[in-house]
Amino acid sequence: MNLIYDHLSATILSIAIFFILVIIQVRSGETTQDQTRYYSAKTHLLHVTEMLEHDLANVGAGVAMNDPVFITKDDETLEFMALVYSEDENPSKITYLRVATEVVEIAGEDVQFYEIHRLVDDVLTGRGPATMREFEIELWDSNRQETADFNAVETIHVEFVIAPPLGGDDGLHVARWSHTFRPANLSNF
Repeated sequence: MNLIYDHLSATILSIAIFFILVIIQVRSGETTQDQTRYYSAKTHLLHVTEMLEHDLANVGAGVAMNDPVFITKDDETLEFMALVYSEDENPSKITYLRVATEVVEIAGEDVQFYEIHRLVDDVLTGRGPATMREFEIELWDSNRQETADFNAVETIHVEFVIAPPLGGDDGLHVARWSHTFRPANLSNF
């Protein structure tokens, strides 16, 4: 009889160990998926930030004293003059354009995705991922208030959120970025 109890308890213990190993494997797979989603969103974020940091730090570079620095600013567009490369002799018109791509349902809610296009002298030279949930550029005056007066602009504030391109139905996997630029060339005007 002891032999039967030993076999029964060994069987129950092995089944319990089997289920524990299965649960560990499933959780490990979920963790790997989460890491991959976040890493892909972060990689796209770094690509966009490099583009923005280069351009917005140089706003007004190479622009003559009485020439306009900013050309257009609305909800979808920011156009300004700057040197694209330090060896350029004349400034170029740089345009950031927010383009709606698709509407995706996330957690039962419709979310509009955007893509950012970067144009230099009206030629497409870069773009962000098509999974941007938010993208805002604000022109601020000396009081850190948004202004429509291009002559009063002292800083440029940028905020955006990138959803993971590999999917994910919550806010955990998004990559967020916010930065305020104080272009040195704006103080010349």
